Amino acid sequence: MAVLARAVAEGDWLEVEAPDREVVRVPAASGEEAAHRVTQLVTDSIPRALGIGSDQVQVITCREDGPAGARALNAACKERLNPGPGAHGGFDVGDRVVLTAGGPGYGPGDTGHLRGVSEGAVIELTDGTRVTVTDPSALRPGWAVSVAVAHGSRWPAVVAVFPPQVPVSRPQAYTALTRATRHVSVVDATDGALETGVRETLAPDRTTRLALILRTG
Repeated sequence: MAVLARAVAEGDWLEVEAPDREVVRVPAASGEEAAHRVTQLVTDSIPRALGIGSDQVQVITCREDGPAGARALNAACKERLNPGPGAHGGFDVGDRVVLTAGGPGYGPGDTGHLRGVSEGAVIELTDGTRVTVTDPSALRPGWAVSVAVAHGSRWPAVVAVFPPQVPVSRPQAYTALTRATRHVSVVDATDGALETGVRETLAPDRTTRLALILRTG
């Protein structure tokens, strides 16, 4: 993983040798096929081949919508891993969640599992600690998150999803690859745009009105 991440940081995508399967690339011909590959990896292939449980696998995708976006992948993973009616504000005990706000013992972007509901939602974070979230609006489905949400967090295994027709930037690819500590599966449905994005596309320039304000007073 480190070799590939360094190459991506320098603008290149390498087909690295990974005898211990630290990196696996999974091609897909469409967003629908990419989504199918993701659920296979999370629920079967990674736990069976590497001994990393599904609860330790984080899906990171480059878009929110579409068949391989975060919303669809969250729905697919819940159906396979923890089906239920959403009895607690759209969630069930056992659901994987991501926190969108900070509170005692947790911060935005933390992931965990809903373990109970009493005075609030009892969340077991990835490090094993339990916190109580009293604001239900701070919870989002967390089996799949966007690259932006994943920034700053680490998991034993990551499934990095690059759907079709999504511009890929070098920082996006680098962030997705470096969120894993043991294994990353790259589900690539870009038909070559992943390599092109890593070689040619940096993060878009961020512009503000500050310069104009300073010039005009």
